[in-house]
Amino acid sequence: KGAAVLGRDDYLRSAQKAAEFAMEKLWDGQRLGRAWRMGKVRYDGYLDDYAFMIAGLLDLYEVSQNEKWLGAAVELQAVLDRDFKDSAGGYFFVAESKDNLLARDKPAYDGAIPAGNSVEVLNLLRLSLLTGLSEYDTQARRAISSFGQTLVRGGRSMPKMLAALDFLLDEALQIIVVRPDSAPDKGVLSHVIQERFLPNRVLLYAKDSEIAELSRKVELVAGKKSVGGKPTAYVCRGTTCSLPLNTASGLKKELDKV
Repeated sequence: KGAAVLGRDDYLRSAQKAAEFAMEKLWDGQRLGRAWRMGKVRYDGYLDDYAFMIAGLLDLYEVSQNEKWLGAAVELQAVLDRDFKDSAGGYFFVAESKDNLLARDKPAYDGAIPAGNSVEVLNLLRLSLLTGLSEYDTQARRAISSFGQTLVRGGRSMPKMLAALDFLLDEALQIIVVRPDSAPDKGVLSHVIQERFLPNRVLLYAKDSEIAELSRKVELVAGKKSVGGKPTAYVCRGTTCSLPLNTASGLKKELDKV
């Protein structure tokens, strides 16, 4: 996020280096490790490790425009759903295991660091819009419902989950940026988007040649294309999208409506 807001490529390189280290050293394809020292992974990750890592990977995808980080987030989410999910909604702090635990805690309080469940609800809502998979949206709604009593009686104890609820009720923006295959990865449109505080939005990037394949997953992407040989943005809410926008001034005007 620092790279996006401040235009610091060195911050982006550092973020990518951190993510690459975590996915190479701490992730074995089946579970995420919690710590690494002297070439060895120590301890299995908890809910917070997965939730915060997924959130970071989604941020990194939206800034770097590299789809591999979205793929990594989807992989981690699959393990979280397999090993941590509560059938009543939300997630337990520790994974299901053969150990006979007296109880499996289900965090329901945002302290100085938000609870893993609060972060994870927002992750699910973002994944739903980024991948087009409605299952993520369903899981997010079930998780919010499972904490319903807590939110009604003392919502201030879970401000991060309230932010996720706001994301859901606000019908978050889907901003789709399509660029010609020959265009560079970054452009002025990306900067216009990133410099604004728009918490309830997701960003999808694609080349013209990738639209057909992506539209099979995310229906809203169908028919989108670059215009005038320049990167072109579409600002969508629900099933309604703006006209194609390929100038900074045009995109600024559209986003200023929010």
